[in-house]
Amino acid sequence: MLPNEVAEKIKNFEIQGSEISRYAIESFRNFCKGHNLKDIEKAKEILCSAKKSDAVMRNCLNFVMENLKNSKQNLNNLNILNKCLDEFLDYKNKAEK
Repeated sequence: MLPNEVAEKIKNFEIQGSEISRYAIESFRNFCKGHNLKDIEKAKEILCSAKKSDAVMRNCLNFVMENLKNSKQNLNNLNILNKCLDEFLDYKNKAEK
C-alpha cells in the first residue's frame, strides 16, 4: 500500500494498535524505492500526521529521514534505508516481548 492509503486506513481505524507502525514502516520502505528525497519526506509527513500520538512510528520515520539526509551515498542505494528500518523493527519487536 502507498503511504497515503495506509494513512487513510489509520484515520478510519482499519489499522489499529501496534499494527499502525508496522504498516506505516513497511509502506514507507516500499515507497522509498525509486522516489526522490522530497517525495520521501512528503510520504513521511503523511504517515506521521495520520496518527500523531504514535511515537514509535514517528520516531522511526524521523530517524530514517535524518539518516537519508545525512548520507553521502546515493539515495538510490537503499542499504541505509533498509538497515535503519530493520534495526528499528528489531528494536520494536524486542520491546513488545
